[in-house]
Amino acid sequence: MELLSPSPKPVIPWQGTVLGLIGVAQILFSILFFFVIMLGLTVGGLFSAFALPDVESLLPSLAIGSIGVLVVIFGLPFFILKVLVTIGLFRGKRWTVIVTIVFAALGLMMHLGSFNLFWLTFTAIELGLAIVCLRDPFYNQNNPAYRPHA
Repeated sequence: MELLSPSPKPVIPWQGTVLGLIGVAQILFSILFFFVIMLGLTVGGLFSAFALPDVESLLPSLAIGSIGVLVVIFGLPFFILKVLVTIGLFRGKRWTVIVTIVFAALGLMMHLGSFNLFWLTFTAIELGLAIVCLRDPFYNQNNPAYRPHA
């Protein structure tokens, strides 16, 4: 009778849940960062316009505002990618685990150079979780080359 019943669908591993929650936290932090930049541009622009009426004194404020706008414009594709990766982690998409491994490895190399022990440890844990998820059946549901007992 067991041969006729369909195989149970794999369940998301706890490592994948942790990676997804880290992704949600990073998305929320990015949204907060965006609002802080927009608030700074708005308040800084209003303050500069009333306090400093001449154009030459507005140049530092305009430069900081331009840098903020560039950060938002160049950060938007990465934000969209992070949203897609986080959704894919909860849905069991293998490519999201591979993207997470690539970015965690790049972050690990960056933090090795800066000797920042907290972020180095955090990124190493994130990389380890992603590597464990790569072998889990939940992320290999549509992978014909996956052999769980090999």
